[in-house]
Amino acid sequence: MVVEMITHVLIVLLLALLTVPHATMAQFSIKHTLDIDEQMNALYAVLNVTVSTAFVTYNTTMQEIESTEAVQAVLQDIEEGHQNKTHDEFSFMLNQMLQNLYQDAHFHVEVTEEATLGENYQYLDLCLTWLEQGTTMPAGLVNTCQTDYADIGDLIVDINGITPEIMFERLRATIPHENTFLLQGLPVSWLVRTDFLAMFGVVPWGSAPQNIPVTLRRSGNILTYANVPLVTHSNRTSSSINNEDGEDFVSYQLLENSSTAVFTLNECIYDETFTSVLTEFWNKVLTNEDENEDGDILAFKTVVLDLRKNIGGDATVIPAFLKYLDIPPYSLFQVEQRTSPLLCDLMPMLCDRAFLSQFGIVTDNNASQVLNDELYQVSSQVIGLLLGAQVVDEVQTNKKFPVTTTTSSGQKSNFFVLTSGTTFSSAHMFAMVVQDNGIGRVVGTPTGSILPMHGNLVRVPVPHTNLTLILTTSLTAKDESHAGGGHNDVNVIPDQVVGTTFEDVQSSLDPQLQWVLDQVQPNDIDTGTAAPSPSSSSPISTLPTSTSSALPSPSMITLTGAARHVVSCILSLTIMTWSF
Repeated sequence: MVVEMITHVLIVLLLALLTVPHATMAQFSIKHTLDIDEQMNALYAVLNVTVSTAFVTYNTTMQEIESTEAVQAVLQDIEEGHQNKTHDEFSFMLNQMLQNLYQDAHFHVEVTEEATLGENYQYLDLCLTWLEQGTTMPAGLVNTCQTDYADIGDLIVDINGITPEIMFERLRATIPHENTFLLQGLPVSWLVRTDFLAMFGVVPWGSAPQNIPVTLRRSGNILTYANVPLVTHSNRTSSSINNEDGEDFVSYQLLENSSTAVFTLNECIYDETFTSVLTEFWNKVLTNEDENEDGDILAFKTVVLDLRKNIGGDATVIPAFLKYLDIPPYSLFQVEQRTSPLLCDLMPMLCDRAFLSQFGIVTDNNASQVLNDELYQVSSQVIGLLLGAQVVDEVQTNKKFPVTTTTSSGQKSNFFVLTSGTTFSSAHMFAMVVQDNGIGRVVGTPTGSILPMHGNLVRVPVPHTNLTLILTTSLTAKDESHAGGGHNDVNVIPDQVVGTTFEDVQSSLDPQLQWVLDQVQPNDIDTGTAAPSPSSSSPISTLPTSTSSALPSPSMITLTGAARHVVSCILSLTIMTWSF
């Protein structure tokens, strides 16, 4: 009976902490443009829900936020501009305001996906990617697919007279971000979409020509000129060549010549597909079941986790993957949650102090964990309990991969994590856990998030528009036992910074993976210096051990098949509803 009760409350608390509530789309008449009154109503709808619900505004009044330079600039634009705006133009104006206010990449306004896939949104038929070098500014803008208009590796000189330098500065001004590495890792489809092209100044708002002149610099410093068409999403060359829409979010490859196994995770989704591929991967690595063309049994001595395209998601993938590594207990992260009236309406359990106390979450105003009557803290021990209980039964392994001990200079490792500016949110936290706990070496370019960072998102439709406001209601920070302390560090700086050059793109070279392979020669790394093995008596021994008697052990929690299905849906960002 006790076990069943704990199982039930675990599921409910997971729903509370790891869900993204979503507002019901109100039934407004959506016009092509917004008049002044509609702009003003939409602005104040955004400001009101921000003040009442966002973590960063728990002690802020409407008068205080209204008096900021960022909001005054928008009010002046609306009141003195006396002109209608397209939904796209209005969205960038709101995002510039949010960036100036909060510098929070999760906290932003976005166009609904249905709108961007429709006929009204067109795309410049190129594959544009910033050259990430590990510095705050990219080394250039390059085309990465072969088309009728451009070759792979062509550098962009200008698009209708707008240079990459101007484009990047306008991204910095208008796209909410915590560091510029995120901007360098923006999705390929964004940079060529007509709303972004209008923001760059390449095309006018609300209309665009059929073709756009582009100046390219080819190898040998040769300039070439092309008129590149605008096409619908389904007709994009980059979509078919790069397989953006059909790429599996989880996969692996076994590189027999270097005894290296590469696990690629492009999104943090904890579901049956993830656990199936993960189990298959580790079975091959740990039992040496794979054979080469000659029938020789392979021994994999190096493992690479590729998070370079991972924009985040469900943090349960972290303990699920690390469970297969022979490592000591490690630190996770802690969460501070705001319990606003809106969130309490969406998630009543987050405001139920008796319920929360079952997990050692203290909400008493006199306790140190409670910052005020709206804020309380969820410790890393509780986070470890909730995440660990999900994988204790679902991820079974009797054999672990022996990780070699890394030195203070980051030498001698057989576990690597690849990162880029696209590595964001939960993927950023994954890399952080690996680096801060000395589990492996991080290789690539800096991540697109920082810690502390805001999360536990609420999605709210903006009235009279095709826009959605995504606001943040919690703060995720390092556990104090992390290297560097709790709130002091920013983004993950790789142990080895490896950028991408113009020559890399031209030759289709993967410079980050190649760097790892250059370090790992066959039989070069042995497993004789394994990290200390955790106690076999602990079912999730790689998670932090709690000293609080109020916390049940994950071994006490038995999740039935039905419960696991519910939790799987919850951790895949189940949507809740609310509207203005």
